[in-house]
Amino acid sequence: MMEAGKDAHCSAGRKVYVPRDGGQRIHDQPREKIDEEVAEYHESKELEELADILEVVCALCSAQGHSADELMRIYEKKHIERGGFSKRIFLLGKDSGINL
Repeated sequence: MMEAGKDAHCSAGRKVYVPRDGGQRIHDQPREKIDEEVAEYHESKELEELADILEVVCALCSAQGHSADELMRIYEKKHIERGGFSKRIFLLGKDSGINL
């Protein structure tokens, strides 16, 4: 793992900077970072962009004291119980039981 505050070159030849805040920035701005990565995926449709989204999700789990394994267990449980997108099941709304 790279030391905070150091820079490295990624495979594309660009510099990557690791913040000195120990990852606090990713914890403070999760919506913006996920939105950025999802927008990049919508534009490119590349598998690598989905990996970037997953990376942000894993970082958010870690910042909140959870592991990626814990997240996957919850995902698998929900997938088994609800069927997930593979069965084309979508929640369109919730009925609160209150008639207005």
